[in-house]
Amino acid sequence: MNWKKGIASALAAVFLLGALSGCGKKPTESSGSGTPSGSEATEPVTEDTWVDQWYTDAPFEALVNDRSLDTGGTREDGTWFESFSSARNVFWSANETALTETRDGKLRLECKTFGNEAYFRRSTNGASDFTLEVRLRVEHFGCDNGFSLTFGGKRVVIYLFETKLRTGMERVLEGYPRPETVYADIGDSWHTYRITVRDAVAMLWLDGTYVTSFECEPTTGENGFTVFACPNYYATISTIMELEYVSYQTLTDRELTILSPARGETVGYGKTDVTVQAGVGSALTGDIRWRLNGADAGSSPVSAPTVTFRDLKSGVYRVEASCGDAAVTERVFVVGTDSEAERANRIYSTADDLQSSYILNFEANGNGTLTAGDGIHALKLTLGASLLRYATASGEQTVSAGTGSYTAVADGGVAWVYRNGKLLASFRMPYESCGTTVQTTGSISNVTVSAHNATLWREDFNGAASLNRDIGDIGFNYCIELEFTAGHAAELVSSDGAFLLSLQLSEDGTVTAVNALNKNAERATVATLKQGRAVYRVYVSAGIALIYADNEWCGSVRMPETVAPRSLFLSGEGFGRVQVRETNDRFFYSGTPQDADWGLYFSNPFDSYGNCLKCYSRDTELTASLTVPQSGASGAFYLVARYGKEYTNEGIFVGYDFSSGCYRIGGALNRMERVEGTLPTGKVTLRLSVHGQTVELFCNGTRVLTHDTVLRANANLSGSRDINGWGYAGWYHSARASGVTLGSYSYSGDGNPLKDTTTIMIPDKHTVCMFELPDGIYMCAETGTFRSTDGGYTFGEIEDIPKRNINMLVLQSGKVLSILRAGSDSARTFVAYVSSDGCKTFRGPYGINEDTNAYRTAMNGKVMQMSTGRILFVSGETEDENNGELWVYYSDNDGVLWKKSRTKFNYATTGMNIQEGSIVELEDGKLRLYARTDSGFLLYSDSSDQGKTWDTDMKTSGFASVVSAFNVTKDRASGAIYLAWEYNNICDSEAIQYPRTRVGLAVSYDNAASWQYLGDIDELNQVMALEFTHWNIGVWVTEKHVYVTVGKMQPPHSWLLADGKWYNYTVRISKSALQPMARFNALHGPFSDPTEAPLGNALAARGILAISSSGNRVYASGTVYEGDNLGGTRTEVTLEAVASFLGGTLERDGTDAVIRVGNAEYRFRVGSRTATVRGETREMTFAAVERNGSIRLTVADLCELLGLYARKSGSGAIVISTTSDAVVLDNLLAQIGIC
Repeated sequence: MNWKKGIASALAAVFLLGALSGCGKKPTESSGSGTPSGSEATEPVTEDTWVDQWYTDAPFEALVNDRSLDTGGTREDGTWFESFSSARNVFWSANETALTETRDGKLRLECKTFGNEAYFRRSTNGASDFTLEVRLRVEHFGCDNGFSLTFGGKRVVIYLFETKLRTGMERVLEGYPRPETVYADIGDSWHTYRITVRDAVAMLWLDGTYVTSFECEPTTGENGFTVFACPNYYATISTIMELEYVSYQTLTDRELTILSPARGETVGYGKTDVTVQAGVGSALTGDIRWRLNGADAGSSPVSAPTVTFRDLKSGVYRVEASCGDAAVTERVFVVGTDSEAERANRIYSTADDLQSSYILNFEANGNGTLTAGDGIHALKLTLGASLLRYATASGEQTVSAGTGSYTAVADGGVAWVYRNGKLLASFRMPYESCGTTVQTTGSISNVTVSAHNATLWREDFNGAASLNRDIGDIGFNYCIELEFTAGHAAELVSSDGAFLLSLQLSEDGTVTAVNALNKNAERATVATLKQGRAVYRVYVSAGIALIYADNEWCGSVRMPETVAPRSLFLSGEGFGRVQVRETNDRFFYSGTPQDADWGLYFSNPFDSYGNCLKCYSRDTELTASLTVPQSGASGAFYLVARYGKEYTNEGIFVGYDFSSGCYRIGGALNRMERVEGTLPTGKVTLRLSVHGQTVELFCNGTRVLTHDTVLRANANLSGSRDINGWGYAGWYHSARASGVTLGSYSYSGDGNPLKDTTTIMIPDKHTVCMFELPDGIYMCAETGTFRSTDGGYTFGEIEDIPKRNINMLVLQSGKVLSILRAGSDSARTFVAYVSSDGCKTFRGPYGINEDTNAYRTAMNGKVMQMSTGRILFVSGETEDENNGELWVYYSDNDGVLWKKSRTKFNYATTGMNIQEGSIVELEDGKLRLYARTDSGFLLYSDSSDQGKTWDTDMKTSGFASVVSAFNVTKDRASGAIYLAWEYNNICDSEAIQYPRTRVGLAVSYDNAASWQYLGDIDELNQVMALEFTHWNIGVWVTEKHVYVTVGKMQPPHSWLLADGKWYNYTVRISKSALQPMARFNALHGPFSDPTEAPLGNALAARGILAISSSGNRVYASGTVYEGDNLGGTRTEVTLEAVASFLGGTLERDGTDAVIRVGNAEYRFRVGSRTATVRGETREMTFAAVERNGSIRLTVADLCELLGLYARKSGSGAIVISTTSDAVVLDNLLAQIGIC
């Protein structure tokens, strides 16, 4: 039946189920500064969600039921009432399976057969605003019992369940929305249910007590009220529903609406007065009752339906209005803060107090000084003698400069300074007491100040801090900044609603945290405090936390998941300023075609018809100055954002088509939509603004078009690539665009443009190594050899050299070493070959491994040579992605004889999943091995005896990363160490190896003690969880250049689907053009809402749980469990398999069992249908059972409890996962052999 699909809510005998928003939430009420006349002062609401929410004390007015309509008819406005005091009248109808009768003034609806739902219904007039009240009871609960009301293409459905039965689970299995849980013990007693609908928002009461509100769902069903029933599929008795009365009242001429402020409107900044205006229907009389955030705010007559709230401070407010039995209506509005003003790019006066993030623009026409600050970090710039002197945390520095237009970005103690659109310097500002206004001397003029990242919350403490407060919807990307003096004990705990940060700062200077990977929820040391006072910043991105002390990295944490509400807790001594801030980046470029370095910033991806900066930006502002002739212009000029040349040639193209005389916007050059308009002639400035999903084009300051990039139905802005991600920024100027001249171009975005780069692409290859010989630079792939004779600018394929491989190295002796894998699949070894004649011939093989192994592998860049001459090679010894194993081998005679290190890297020795190591030599002779892991970061181990032994206490680095390739190398000439890696958040995807979307490059000039970010090498913007998009990453250094090599999968092709379309993507960067950043760029993400699945990434990291079609094998996290039971819809799975799937531990205590995942517990008892999930009691359809020594649950109950999806694969196996992609799941099943 159509009216049953898409559940809006469901009530239960033991609990209340509902796909509802804000169930049972109530904002904190306390005194504040906003005081309406005659009412108690009211605090703003700290959660800024715009979904309608109501409070448990919402008014419940008795209905004035017109009993003259009883069993008779319908009033002119559509109102009717039915008490079933006589035989059923003509307005009601039933289906053939419904058994109905009136008995003792009540309607009795009975259904005997499972699968044949009985229903009883009456039509309505389809009014959009109404109140429905029904009094009923259920006898012998079935799987489908309840009532619904359909009106004007919308629907409300209330399900009544005694427990979660089979139908409810089928909704999960089939992918229907799962209702939430709210407790309400209704039993089989009589209860009164009321629903009031206004503007497609329903408000629900149970026995006069408000329960919740939710948005009504769309439908195509007929208008009407329906009551329905169906017994359980195993039931032996009928399901019966009894109705005492049903009242349906339209709200015609009794409308009550709030006209102003508009929903979600920001009505001002700081303390302000707000007047609320209501609209009333002609039939309403009496007074309007007002409430503000749940508190009584007085009343006013319907003839003057307004109320004024005085001195409301910054925050979110909800105002409610009610009048007699008319429905309550509400409106959310905002009194903005300085943060809101910052988001609106408010222009400050130079006399304003600055926050910790701001952007300065000024002109320098000679010598002068500029100072600014946020009270704790000083920006000090001095111009003179063609130099810019600037104060840093380590002393004053200078750089060549001069007159011109300057931009200075200050954000959290870090600054970037640009001159004429080119970056001059990036540095850490000194931490010191300073002013909070802009001061200038000399020839500094035209100073403007605008806000950058918003300060979401701030408080200044003077030593002791005791705080526990809701900090509002801070999102999942934010920074907690605190001044703290070492030597004190303190605690900081924050929750963003999905992940928990719990830091303890000890008197001895150590910082401990709960790490998500520690299943026993024990604390571990993650950082060490600096002596004295410092500013600590914790940058958080969807469960990854990077800790900085005075903007130097000092620790990393993978945060455990939590169900705790958003909050910030502080306790202890030693605190100063504490604030929560946004973390977005902002970089700049501007130039003209006449600039000497113009060509160093751009590439030509449009077949010489346009240019793009070498950067990857999402939120972007582009400006082009054009000269347009009076006549004769032809062709087109488009500004371009989020462009992906190597993928699908898609992006955002917006500009003017001179040949057609109109503006155009599109997602690709061959899909451009016409927008009427005429471009002026003469000097014209076009500005493209792309923020989030909004695209706007301005001509000479006037907006000429806007678009929402999420409108996927528009073919001109749709395609296989998501244009809401990161991509190139540039312009397209068709060869036919004659007469139109580009005068200048400027960029502002969240990607930093790289200078003097060259891109080399080699089709059908992915993994390469590089080395240099007298006759050129060589690039060796797994198949094929390529050489450059022009300094690495271009490469051409040459005759393949013998013993070519992806681990080749020119030794200090001048010989060339090549390491190859040998043997069969069951007996793998590595062997070495050595050439003394420039790769013409090789001697060998020389055995590296003393034993054979069923699996051995080595990606590129796994061989290096120390300054002492010792060669080291890292070998992967297992293909188990969940339990990696590494060995280090070394040679002291140019690769002829090899020995094995005495240290094995695996889970047993390190407690971590260690994979794909890469070694670099430090200046003191120490060796450092970096490795990829599933911890969310690259880890490292040190050796003090040239690689004979290694520290198995792996240390966490500052490199946030998924389980993906990386490499590290040292520039012997300068001592600089370069590291290229997959710079992504492990929590951004359902699988721990993804998303492989961004490759970053970093450098260390201080022996790996600290690192600086150099730039984004590639940004695929592909977030498909089970797609390999980047493959083996390499980094190699010559005298003049740094090379980063990346194997790339071209979307939409898939490694898992075996239709791979690979190519090698190499970026050559001039070392002289590299400009290190004072801190790493912000992590991208999250790409999805981390609160969607109850178990989030702890679950998703394990991929799938699968049960074979025969039911006798279960796969979970690499382990196959034999002998499980298949029983139709009651397929069972053991708790051992469930614990393995979740990455947790299972503990047994008699008939009880507990699965622990981090700090979360899941308790079950044999013979009981009750489970405890994260402290919440939950009902199951079937009791847990014990068979063959294992406690088991049904798949249906497992999915319901953990928020999973189950489906039958094409092979007939049952697969449980957080994804429902059939193709991906079937391929995974084939790989693990559970078909």
